[in-house]
Amino acid sequence: MKEAKAKIFNLESSAGEWFPFFESEVMADGEVKYSDPAKDAAKVKLRQADPDVLEDIYTQTGKEEVDRVLNPKSHTMDRVPFRKQTAEQKKLERELIWDYAIMDWEDRAPFLQADGSPIAKTVDNKLKLMGIGVFGRFVTKCLQSSTGMAELKEAERKNL
Repeated sequence: MKEAKAKIFNLESSAGEWFPFFESEVMADGEVKYSDPAKDAAKVKLRQADPDVLEDIYTQTGKEEVDRVLNPKSHTMDRVPFRKQTAEQKKLERELIWDYAIMDWEDRAPFLQADGSPIAKTVDNKLKLMGIGVFGRFVTKCLQSSTGMAELKEAERKNL
């Protein structure tokens, strides 16, 4: 019997993980079809924002407020917290999250400009890449899979 190797956890929350780039397309029915990455696919380094990072971003981009709403069952006023944001704050929140999540990418296709030069790793370029559907879907899928969301959704489908 093979002895199980102990898993070693890296508590450095900002370490990130490299993902090979893969294509995707939105089908006529709205479903997304993902391709397997090519063997020599360029990689992108991504990381999840931990609660402290998210709290910092939320503090910069909105204000916590509380409404009192009548609970029809108990006939009491319940406190309902919400975040108040302007359109500019919502935009800044998205920008900060994507800037944090996208750490790096390899300087080869598809991460090259039309003249063949590497795309500079700037906040502006990260946001431009997120505006390209196939890249946005790729990042979202990778971040979901790194949190186990993809496996959870698959398990839920099997149990239906």
